[in-house]
Amino acid sequence: MLRCLMEKKEWDDEEYLVRAAGYCLLKFGHVYIWPVDELSADLELTISAYDRLLSISDNQINESFQPQLDQELTELKARLKSISSR
Repeated sequence: MLRCLMEKKEWDDEEYLVRAAGYCLLKFGHVYIWPVDELSADLELTISAYDRLLSISDNQINESFQPQLDQELTELKARLKSISSR
């Protein structure tokens, strides 16, 4: 599900799906839970989707989500960096 969603080229009005997929990866995307051979690729896809979500003009994204999205993106990037350094 995660990969199918993140690989979509256009996903207007699907902000909640990106956030739900990101949440799943934040909660379960650890080397002892997530398939290790897929974790880096899934993190990269999710980071890309968050970047696209954050690049949407302010009038299309709920501004109250901005700080949370920034925090989630920072955590995803940190996780990718930590597994890439192994």
